[in-house]
Amino acid sequence: GCFKNLSLLGFESKLVEGEVQKLFEYLSQNEVEILVVNVEDVDKERLGFVLSIIYNNFCDQILVVSTELVDFGDCYKYLILDDLTNFDLKVGLTLLNIKKEIEKVPSKNIRFIKNKVCELLDLFMFPGNLDGFKYYLEAISRAYLKYPFKYPMLDLYKEIAEKFNKTPCAVEKSMRVALNHAFNKVKDAPTTEHNIRIKQCFTCEMNNSTTVSLLLSRLLVDKELNPQKEVNMG
Repeated sequence: GCFKNLSLLGFESKLVEGEVQKLFEYLSQNEVEILVVNVEDVDKERLGFVLSIIYNNFCDQILVVSTELVDFGDCYKYLILDDLTNFDLKVGLTLLNIKKEIEKVPSKNIRFIKNKVCELLDLFMFPGNLDGFKYYLEAISRAYLKYPFKYPMLDLYKEIAEKFNKTPCAVEKSMRVALNHAFNKVKDAPTTEHNIRIKQCFTCEMNNSTTVSLLLSRLLVDKELNPQKEVNMG
C-alpha cells in the first residue's frame, strides 16, 4: 500500500506478487525502469540468483528494500528501513534520486529525446503549428523509450489521447493531416542534395505507423543519444 501514491511523484507503478516465474513473465513483456524488491521473508540465496538474472537481462536499476542490512553486491541500490516512520516518503525520495541518475544518461533524458525528435520533425518538414506535430513528438518519444519492446500504434493513439484529452480517432487524424502537409512540403521542396535524401525517405505509401518507425530508426542510430551503443538496423 505504500506505493499507491507514487503517481503523485510522477511514477507509474505495478505490484507483482507470487512466484518468480510471474515476475519474469511480466519483465519479459513490459519495460521496467526501476525494480523495487522487498526482501523480507524470502530465501536470500535464491533471491540473489534471481536479481542477477533480472539485472543482466531485464532491468539494471534495482532497489532492494529491507528492515535489516542485506548485501547482494554493488550492482544494486539499497534502502534500509529500521525506522518505518514516513516509509512511503523515504521510498519516494530514493526513487526520485535514482530517476535523476537515470536521466543523466542521454538516451533516458526525456527532454533531450524530445529535442532530438523535434529536430527530426523539422528536418522532414512537419508543420509545428499543427496538433499532429505534438502528437508525433509524443508518439516517437514514447516508442523510443519503449524500444526494443513493440509499441502498437493503437496503444500510442490511446495514450496520447488520454494525455491531451482527445479521442484516439482525433489523434490519428491529426497525425495523418500533419504527415500529409509534410509530404507535400517535401515533394515541392527544391531539389538539393539535402532534400533529395529526404524525398527518398518520403513516399506516397507512408502512413503514421511507417513514419514513426522511420523516425524512430533515426533516433536509434543517433550518436549523441547512444554514444556507446552501436545499433545494427539490419
